[in-house]
Amino acid sequence: MVALSKLSAIVGALVALMASTASAGHGTAPVPRQVLSLDGDQRGALRLASSATDLGQVGTMWTLAADLRGQLNERFGALVYVPLHRLAGETGVGDSVAGGYVNLLMGAPVSLLVAASIHLPTGDETSAMGQGAFAAEPLIQVSGRVGSNVRVYATGSAIVNLNDSQTFSPLRTRREARGAAGLLYQKSEWQAGGDARLQVPFDDDSEAFVTFAPTAALQVTPELGVELFGEIPLTPNRRIDWRVGVALTYSFAPRPPHVHSHSHAGHAHR
Repeated sequence: MVALSKLSAIVGALVALMASTASAGHGTAPVPRQVLSLDGDQRGALRLASSATDLGQVGTMWTLAADLRGQLNERFGALVYVPLHRLAGETGVGDSVAGGYVNLLMGAPVSLLVAASIHLPTGDETSAMGQGAFAAEPLIQVSGRVGSNVRVYATGSAIVNLNDSQTFSPLRTRREARGAAGLLYQKSEWQAGGDARLQVPFDDDSEAFVTFAPTAALQVTPELGVELFGEIPLTPNRRIDWRVGVALTYSFAPRPPHVHSHSHAGHAHR
């Protein structure tokens, strides 16, 4: 009970931190990451994430994002993602994402998931809150277990703008390929790991770049989880200098506590 009380206090502090990020800092809005849940253990969940991203000379972006995910059945799921950004004294909604996924292989040593999402231009591109265009992003992920506690995965996706805008945005990406590979060490109540992420823009004069994204999560109760995440560049060419964040996830219909959680997101995020 004492440990649970301490964890409840930590969660309360994280909630306060998340609330404060919506009203302070500076920011801008790069292309949203793929945020579809690849979690086979949750039938529904609400995730609130607060993050700060250093974009060098552009400044620091503060983001408070919510995504609501749900599995229609064992194979099919859907998700809606909405971010709120803070940029140079201005606050506004960023580009939203809506999508779905299907598990093609389940209960096998190797799992295969295929997803598709639409990026909606709900952000104001004139203040760099959004891209100013609709975009489509198909995604495929292969994952499997090594022993009883290690999960490895690889993800590939591509993003293509479906229309263009007359407003210039230095962070707009019209065509881009993305890839990631990583692992998670999982126990019944916590997990830790990370992945290397490659992004290859196809626009003129754009160069590929690689980042590393560590993560650690604690299951406070069967319904509530806390996650710390980050991202740092590994190449001289970079879109960000660093990113750090915290997230709370509430599962509407979690499985029994003895079942290992193997939740991780495709690449958003986060």
